[in-house]
Amino acid sequence: MVLMVEGLCFNHLYWRFHMGDYEQLNVPLPVHEKLNRPAHVITKDGAALSINEINRPVMTAAVTLAGADERCELRWLIKDDSSQHAPVPANTVFAVPASERVYNSLVVSNGNAHSLTLTLVNSKSGAAAVTSLVINQPPAYNFSVLRFAGMLAIVWLATVILRLRLYRMTMRTLTRRQFAAGTAFSAAICLTGAMGIFHLTSPHNVSPHLLYSFNEGNIFLQMGNKDQSLLLDFPETKDELKFHDNYTRTLDAMFKGQLHIDADIDPKLLAMDNPYDIGARAAAGAKAIWDYSYYEGKYYSYYGYTPVFAIYLPIYAVTGKVPTQALASFIALSMLIASAFWAYYAALRFFNINANVLIYFLGQSALIYGSWAYINQAFIQFYSLAVLMSLTFFNVVAALSFSLPFTDSTVKRRVFLGVIALSTVLIVQARPLDLLYAMTVAAPVLWGMVRAGKTSSAAHVAYGRKEKAVDAAVLLVPLGIGAVITCMVNYMRFDSIFEFGQKYCTGLENFAYNKIELNLEIIVKSIYYNLFAAYDLTRAFPFFNNQPNTIITDMGNYMFAHYPMGLFSAPVWYLLLLLPLVFTRKLVSGKNGQQVRSAGPDAGIADNSSYANSRSSLRARMFGNPLSMPARASNIYSISAVGSFRVISVLFVVLFLALSYVENLVAAFTYRYTLENAIPLSIVILCLAGMLVHWRKGMDASSKIFYWLVVLAMLKTVAVGFFLGVSFLMIEFPYVNPLGVIEMGEFFTPFSTIY
Repeated sequence: MVLMVEGLCFNHLYWRFHMGDYEQLNVPLPVHEKLNRPAHVITKDGAALSINEINRPVMTAAVTLAGADERCELRWLIKDDSSQHAPVPANTVFAVPASERVYNSLVVSNGNAHSLTLTLVNSKSGAAAVTSLVINQPPAYNFSVLRFAGMLAIVWLATVILRLRLYRMTMRTLTRRQFAAGTAFSAAICLTGAMGIFHLTSPHNVSPHLLYSFNEGNIFLQMGNKDQSLLLDFPETKDELKFHDNYTRTLDAMFKGQLHIDADIDPKLLAMDNPYDIGARAAAGAKAIWDYSYYEGKYYSYYGYTPVFAIYLPIYAVTGKVPTQALASFIALSMLIASAFWAYYAALRFFNINANVLIYFLGQSALIYGSWAYINQAFIQFYSLAVLMSLTFFNVVAALSFSLPFTDSTVKRRVFLGVIALSTVLIVQARPLDLLYAMTVAAPVLWGMVRAGKTSSAAHVAYGRKEKAVDAAVLLVPLGIGAVITCMVNYMRFDSIFEFGQKYCTGLENFAYNKIELNLEIIVKSIYYNLFAAYDLTRAFPFFNNQPNTIITDMGNYMFAHYPMGLFSAPVWYLLLLLPLVFTRKLVSGKNGQQVRSAGPDAGIADNSSYANSRSSLRARMFGNPLSMPARASNIYSISAVGSFRVISVLFVVLFLALSYVENLVAAFTYRYTLENAIPLSIVILCLAGMLVHWRKGMDASSKIFYWLVVLAMLKTVAVGFFLGVSFLMIEFPYVNPLGVIEMGEFFTPFSTIY
């Protein structure tokens, strides 16, 4: 079946052409004086290429182009028997003139074609040269091994799901091998998307002359390098340093024992009263390094130290070099994927949710794709890297906090507490406000530890003041040291322990004038941009278009909408509307007793009755059955799984709305802040799916329809998340790898244009 789809459907134009009678016509072109070869130059200003008196049926038109290394848009217009007086659009073609490859397009005539016209619709350079033109060139038979393998994998997966009836299984019926295989497949789905974006942004595939982007005359974005390598030599001079990103400059400052980065200060900038106003800088002719914190004659990076410690420093320690932004973004997203999978599973275990197997494994992929992680990877700049790293360490805090009640070793418990403390410090050093999410997930477990010992239980008595004091020290001492260092660094840079530097950034906005206040109009816009802003569907690859980039100047604060995308564009987020069901008594206890209870949260983690016969379950094999643990491990925490889920879910919703509003208010409506607030709430939503979405014997038709609708929503979420990432890359950085985007379009849509 897959062979037929690849050979007949994806190559149907090959068979269609050869079943018709299409006479080939080679169109001669005049010799161009400057190019010294046959060519016809078309321009965006109106100069087009027209071929008249064709007088034959036409199916294809193939052109070879020469010109700039950019992605340009061309349009074919046709006059035929059905439109003899005015040309009508026949097809749109995206091409890279510098590639000098053949672009064979579908331009089907109704009856005989009388004329064809090729126009240049969009091009940065404004011109391209047509060096050859052939009408009715036969389409090549293009059998894609990669596409064939991908479809085969999808069919194989569907077969496995149906034959093994995974949709009827729950997590407690899985073996370790089944769990590992399912997780590996979900990870492969997520990493495939990451590899696709990495392929498009890797320096290996970026033209060698496309090295940098400039803003205010300064380096803003490093797209590639002359060697097209993934690693860059560490800068040795100030002139070399200016061609590197924020984190390399921060690492250089660390090695020099200073907080500020080495950079020349424009004397005109020093003389300004308000150097943060981009209009005032332009009027004064002053230049500032784009989007750094400028304070009292020195530049600082306000994007934190976490990416430096987690990515740049380890790579430098091993290789003596630093990563390109494309490599750093790929590593950060890979870390986010691994940590999110861990946090998701730990949350299910903590809340005692016996999730449906198919919903769980699809949920792993939906967790990543549905939070716009790939849009952030495609934005190969220092902005998104801090967000990706902050969320990675939030997931570590969540996973370890949710795992603490299942830890039967004192040493292991204290290692967990120490890592939680270190991860919390790293969160603050990347995105300070994300600390609130970390505190929310850790609070129930830590509160349970505080309350331990207030009953007459022998286990509670064993966990006495001495052990509490040691555990508290393991957690609080690293947190205290991290807090003191953070406050000292902030004060030494900006004379305030609470200022991280955004207020003094030299970017598009004057953040110093932005105020945090209640503004109903901004509240409404924040909810719209973060939840409801929708994509536009397109016929051609990548099928989805992001929201436009706009400046907002009529709301008091300096803000802009930087390609925002509402989370409800990912269908899995509609499960959020079912969150009120968590507060119903029926969901918790159910009318049918234990059968319904196993689908939702148990009465509490200390109540192990539901695990009495589960020694062969995944939990028993991978983590140990709670009944087999020492009493102290299973009873030390006075925690209700139901109560914890209710509190955490409500607080996450509140934090999502509140932090989104604050970030939008003081900076921008942007996909980065949406991602930042989406990952924590996504875990709650997927846990909710684990409670509600099950396949049971005797379930009615409406329940089956609901189940498969959720499955389809998760699958569509994966597609939307990936293609929006590619779409963002095409809009924001069309010059990075234009040919790579076109080649990816060949893979997905060989229907309208035959390359």
